[in-house]
Amino acid sequence: MMAPHNNSENPLLKAAYRFLAIANTVDNEDAVFREFVTAIKDVSGCDAVGIRTHHDTDWLTYSAHEGFSDAFLGKEASLHLEDDRCFCTRVFHQQTDPAQPFYTDGGSFVTNHADRLLHDPVLSDPGPLRGTCIQAGYRSLGLFPIRSLDQVLGLVHVADSRPERFSPDLIVLLEHAALQLGVSIEKTRALARLRGDSHDMASPVHQRGNQLKTVVATLNAEIRQRRLAEKELKQSRHLLQLVFESISDPLILMDEKAQVIMVNRAAMKYYDSKSVETALGRFCFEGLGQFSTVCQTCRIPSAVADGRAMEFERDGFRDWEKREVVQLFPIKDVSGKIQGAVMQVHDVTGTRYTQDQLNRLQTQASLGMLVSSVAHEIKNPNSFIAFNISVLHGYVTDLLPVLDAHAAANPDFEVSHVPYEEFRRDVFKLIETIDHGSRRIDLFLRNLKTLGLSRPKIKCTSLSLPEVISKVLDTVRSKIEKTVSRFEVQIKEPLPAVYSDAGIIEQVILNLLVNAAQAADKGDAYIRLIARLSQKDDQRVIFMVEDNGHGMDPQTQRQIFEPFYSTKIAEGGTGLGLYVCRNLIRDIGGRLYLESEVGKGSRFTVELPVNAPGYRENGNAGGASLTSTDRK
Repeated sequence: MMAPHNNSENPLLKAAYRFLAIANTVDNEDAVFREFVTAIKDVSGCDAVGIRTHHDTDWLTYSAHEGFSDAFLGKEASLHLEDDRCFCTRVFHQQTDPAQPFYTDGGSFVTNHADRLLHDPVLSDPGPLRGTCIQAGYRSLGLFPIRSLDQVLGLVHVADSRPERFSPDLIVLLEHAALQLGVSIEKTRALARLRGDSHDMASPVHQRGNQLKTVVATLNAEIRQRRLAEKELKQSRHLLQLVFESISDPLILMDEKAQVIMVNRAAMKYYDSKSVETALGRFCFEGLGQFSTVCQTCRIPSAVADGRAMEFERDGFRDWEKREVVQLFPIKDVSGKIQGAVMQVHDVTGTRYTQDQLNRLQTQASLGMLVSSVAHEIKNPNSFIAFNISVLHGYVTDLLPVLDAHAAANPDFEVSHVPYEEFRRDVFKLIETIDHGSRRIDLFLRNLKTLGLSRPKIKCTSLSLPEVISKVLDTVRSKIEKTVSRFEVQIKEPLPAVYSDAGIIEQVILNLLVNAAQAADKGDAYIRLIARLSQKDDQRVIFMVEDNGHGMDPQTQRQIFEPFYSTKIAEGGTGLGLYVCRNLIRDIGGRLYLESEVGKGSRFTVELPVNAPGYRENGNAGGASLTSTDRK
């Protein structure tokens, strides 16, 4: 952004006045061309600059140039106007499309990576590009039309062998230079016509002088208007930047293509970006996020293109332990045309933590009441059983001598159609089994009272995630293969050793696989288990369980991790599985989240840290080689 400082302190503004001075003071057309070429080359810092003009012929020729080699000029000295295989003629004929990333709204052609365009099939229609500039080694190219009113007089050709030479501010400056050059050409040609006429007709000199004064006055008025407009634009931009900086949340101003126009300091800190220049004119995932492709499941570009307001909550972009709300506000002109959008990111971690704690307390209170009621109803009859077991044991012990005597006198004696000797052996085993069952019920009741009030003790060791998955598959593979037509396991190795609790991971994977199998509702149903290193953080591993089952609507997704919420009540679901799984994963420093769409299926993703705090990794774990199973 160009701040309104003194001219001597602002190189771009100083350059603009340099072009204006040339247009106002130089009266010879050839001198104007030479002066502008030198000035543009100095300001841009590029290798080569040339000015192509049209002189009532079918050719564009260089009127002045600096930096181009003789070999290049031998090929490009003249360009036929009907040769549409060159961007020069397309810009001259104003055959530009602002929707293409290399055309500007001002009708210029600009690219910082010309070598990527040579073999583009869209750009090669109706024929292959000439590509002379690219073959000469120029990677940064700019073609800026020289206009006079609605007529194009020629082009300013700027080239450099290095990429990324054209910043957004430099593009605006060079388009301004081309505009001033068009004004200067018209002025010098008008002066030349007047000088020529003065030799032939002395009488109309006064009339021609008045015409010249009118032309000059018109040009000066236009220059003053443009200066005023530029000043107002700079002041408006400066004010907008001040407003942006006054807001503590990260703010990003984007154009209609979702490319960054302005950011505040909070956004630079949020994305951990060091330079504003690298962010401007690029997509946020490139200039700020430092990624080569758009973030997975990102809805922002489509919302900007459609002009939709949007708000959604997500995990922190840099810190996954945080929660944040992203708001998108569309910008439209008076006619309703989409001009861009403002994106705001608000940290709601504290708010969500407070809500979670409140929900947890409410849940624990509800669980406490439920558990107390259930325990009371079960404990009383179980106490009767436990008390009467010893009484029953005494009765049987006292009764056996009588039965023994009767059996001795009657060898064929049976009890309940069972030979007496077998009955005598089994009766105490039965009493012992009843006693063991009663003790198990009592232990269960004591464990039930801790539900929601305490956590199991975490036992972390260095483990191989592929080996943990293999153990789970030994248990559940046959059950899954009976419910789906295809079960795939993809282990993208090598995976680092994970310092965690193997029992918890096994329990979570088993639960997610069983849930996926229960969601199968299609003839071509599949389940896919994937384990890989995180693409964002090489200190985290990921495993995902995805299916193409019936999926979940947004309301179900919001409630699915709540205790006692189940979509399988009729099948005996308790609604505790995913609630327990998420808490267990949090206890070992990971996170569990869901992506789902009705009719298309669901994907549960677990992210785990490679190292627990204070743990130092000793090496990678050897992973088992697991293959996929296809029953089709």
